[in-house]
Amino acid sequence: MRHTFYAFFILFLLYGCSSEKKADRLYEKVMNTHDEAMAVMGDAMRLENSLDENIDHLQDVDSSANKAPRIAYLRQLKEKLKDADEGMMAWMRQFDNEMHNMSPEQKVEYLDNQQQQVQAVKEKLDTSIKNAEEALQ
Repeated sequence: MRHTFYAFFILFLLYGCSSEKKADRLYEKVMNTHDEAMAVMGDAMRLENSLDENIDHLQDVDSSANKAPRIAYLRQLKEKLKDADEGMMAWMRQFDNEMHNMSPEQKVEYLDNQQQQVQAVKEKLDTSIKNAEEALQ
């Protein structure tokens, strides 16, 4: 009986430690994805300004009747950049960095979900930047 207790105790410790390590790895992955997205936030703001300048230029200088679709498209790109930026800010506000009162298993589940969310935000930001850059070339 005593050996069975020790065997279960050792298994419990190993399982708990592996969950903690997995949570630590997931936390690092979430933070790396966050950092990658934050690294391009300045690009997004710069592109928003460039889109504004292009829109203003088209409204002031271009007298052709075909400018309305281009202006609408540039405004749409600017809105997508804003949405991506707001998505990142919303994700950061809701992220529970401390994860108090969570078991290692709950942390793993939480961080897995957060990785999916921040990855989606990063992809939205990357796509918005790519599309804006292409439109401004």
